[in-house]
This record gives sequence, C-alpha cells and structure tokens, in this order.
Amino acid sequence: MPIGVGIEFGQTVLRGAVVERRGAQTQFVRAAEVALPTPSELPAALARLRKDLRVNAPAVVGLPTSSAVLATVHPLLVSPARAALALHFELQQHLPYDAAHAVWHYQWFALNGRPAVAASGRPAVVAAVKRAILDERLELCRRAGWAVRAVSVSALAVA
Repeated sequence: MPIGVGIEFGQTVLRGAVVERRGAQTQFVRAAEVALPTPSELPAALARLRKDLRVNAPAVVGLPTSSAVLATVHPLLVSPARAALALHFELQQHLPYDAAHAVWHYQWFALNGRPAVAASGRPAVVAAVKRAILDERLELCRRAGWAVRAVSVSALAVA
C-alpha cells in the first residue's frame, strides 16, 4: 500500500512518484512523467499521470522554485507570541508582490541541538507562493481526480 505519492509541476514536465513502507524501510515503487502540455491540457495530463502511477492515494504537490519565494530570515522578536507577525514583516521584504496575496509557511531552525523555537534573531526559513498560482494548481489537481495532502516547493515531495 502506497504511503507517499508526489506530483511535481516542473517547467517542462509533470513528474510523479510512489513510495511505500516495507517493514522498517521506505521503498520506491514507481515513477512516471508526462510532457507539460498547454495550460488547457493540464487536467488531462494530470489524469494520465495518475493512471500511469496506478494509485488513488492523496498526493503531495511540488511547485517549481520559479513559482515560489524561499528566504532565510532573522526576525527581531519582542514576544514569541508575535512571531508570525515578525516573520510576515520579514517575508514582505523578499516578495515582489504584497504578502496579502501570498500563501506562506515557515519553519524555525534548530541550533546546536536546541529545539526549533521562536527567538529573537533565530533563523527561520519562509516559503511563499502567490495565492492565485496555488489555487490554480490545486484546482487542476482536483479536476483531474487527485486529492492533495500537502504542497511543497521544488523537490518531488513524497513524504
């Protein structure tokens, strides 16, 4: 039974991969790719990828880095409770558009064995993509019959 299905929207190709757990190990099961067609043909290409992978499990969708902004930031925090606000401010400095039009997420770095927590000056990685781009990709997946479990940037994510 598959435990991970990944779909990557590359620049020129749609890629998919399936992994599953066998005992204590995660093993590669199969992969497929479909040449990236015109935008109007994307739902059919996604449906073909789903058929080629022979799987109905929810997928992790990978977006190309050209569609997203990734940045390492070192926010000044007055209060850990206001960390998201500080990260939002830092993110805006890296976006070529208003952060209100973005979907974003962050992860604090763990340092020297200390847990990844919000602290002033502590680094975090922030990823953002325009909401319209993400909504379009999710709608394309839905129309092709894919359930989406998560979204990732760049790598073919099969976790």
